[in-house]
Amino acid sequence: GVRLVGSEMCIRDRLIIPLYIPVLIFGTGTVASAAEGAPVGAYLALMGAFLVLALTLAPFASAAALRISLSNG
Repeated sequence: GVRLVGSEMCIRDRLIIPLYIPVLIFGTGTVASAAEGAPVGAYLALMGAFLVLALTLAPFASAAALRISLSNG
C-alpha cells in the first residue's frame, strides 16, 4: 500500500472523507426506504445529482492535483 505522511493524511481526512458522508447517508436512506416498500425516487434523484456534480468537478480537481504535484517537484 501507499504510506501517507502527515500533510497528505490531513488532506485526505479533511477534504476527501467528508465528501463520502452525504453519499453514505442518502444511500442508506435509499436502501431503508426500499426495504420498507416506500418510494425511493427522491433518494435516487439526490444520488444522481451527486453523480452529476462529481463528474462535473472531477476534471478540475484532477487538474489542480496534477498542478500541485508538478509544482512540488
